[in-house]
Amino acid sequence: AKITITPTTPQTKDNTTIKITIKDKNTDKKVTGTTKIAVKINGKTILTPKITNDSITLKYKLPLLKTNRTQNITVVYGNKNYKRLDATKQFMINNINTTITLKDIRIKKGQTLHIKTYIKDTHGETMKRNDTYCIKLNGKTIHTDKLNNGQINTKLPINYKPRTYTLTIKTGNNHYYNGLNKNTKLTITN
Repeated sequence: AKITITPTTPQTKDNTTIKITIKDKNTDKKVTGTTKIAVKINGKTILTPKITNDSITLKYKLPLLKTNRTQNITVVYGNKNYKRLDATKQFMINNINTTITLKDIRIKKGQTLHIKTYIKDTHGETMKRNDTYCIKLNGKTIHTDKLNNGQINTKLPINYKPRTYTLTIKTGNNHYYNGLNKNTKLTITN
């Protein structure tokens, strides 16, 4: 028997579709009957579905896996007519996008600016990292710190001239998440 594996190229934590086709390698005809197969990602069994005749399409939600490196998907098949057969296909996983909710801010000169928010992925789940972020006013960095499991919770004294500034929160890319660059307005009044 021969196995063809066609995975999609998902983002980490996304649903991926895996199409598996099994045919007789000598005749290129469908393998008949129902057989249980094992599907593995990087050596870890993730699914053990039954395959009827020659193909199956599976959907699987990936865990948080490192991106920008080769992942291996392996299918193990065997029945009374065919000996055990393994087939492996390499695929890549893309970084997942991030977002942050940040409303325009209005404070009086001399007050403390308190920013408390979470960085979330495209599934609405809080980022599970403690990466560095920075806060900028009109492009100038005024604060750099580490996230606490995706949370920003910081207090900054603001002694700037009364006017409206562009406040930016920025994170960088890592092996899991795409960075973000979020702008909002900070208005300082007398």
